[in-house]
Amino acid sequence: MKTFIKKLIAGSGFEIRRINPFPIGSTYLPMTMKDLFEGVKFRGMACETFLDGGANTTTVSQLIKSIYPAAKCVLIEPMTELEPYLKKFCGEFKDSKYFLAGLAAKKDTLTFTVSDAPGASTFMYDSDESKKQRKVQVITIDDLIEAGEMQVPQIIKLDIQGFELEALKAATKTFGKTELYILEAAMFKFEDSPNIPDFNDTIDFMRERNYVPYEFPGFLRRPYDGAVGSTDIAFVQKNGMLRKSAKW
Repeated sequence: MKTFIKKLIAGSGFEIRRINPFPIGSTYLPMTMKDLFEGVKFRGMACETFLDGGANTTTVSQLIKSIYPAAKCVLIEPMTELEPYLKKFCGEFKDSKYFLAGLAAKKDTLTFTVSDAPGASTFMYDSDESKKQRKVQVITIDDLIEAGEMQVPQIIKLDIQGFELEALKAATKTFGKTELYILEAAMFKFEDSPNIPDFNDTIDFMRERNYVPYEFPGFLRRPYDGAVGSTDIAFVQKNGMLRKSAKW
């Protein structure tokens, strides 16, 4: 029936095709990480270097390469169990590289708590014999830039389970140059990790460096009651190219 209708309409000089109900730039665009990257590219932002802190299975780096094919990706991931994903990605994209390490405020070796869900593993806990832990090397963003391992990234994504602000304490060379940061932020001071920076801490930290919230490309609800437990916040320079117009 569909074929018949298409042929009938085509004979009249018209055609049927699916229209994206949320084109780039639409005021109704639903927010996902893909929408964020496509949106900033649509608005004129370039990306030559992308830093993926907490690269996990490389999902976000793959997304960046699909939208910014020429971007050089630098992947940082402390979970040795995930190295095959990093190797595969860098094997496919020869202009990319990975470091099997964590990110922190200074080069060191820290206690890393390993979760059954790799994406939930963290440096936030101290030594605790009741938890599965290991010692892991951590490096800094500033050191990577100083050593020539990467140029200052246009986009930095950090999803490192509460250690985002620690990593940014040693990313001084990026502030004022990096256009877009994507940071995971907790909505609660959770009882098992009361020292974790929350939403307000993250906002304040970035505001002090002249960055403001721009979009929220992801949310995660807590199992306890279904409330939003964490969110991804996209920060941009307060007076940067993505905020050059104040028009509605």
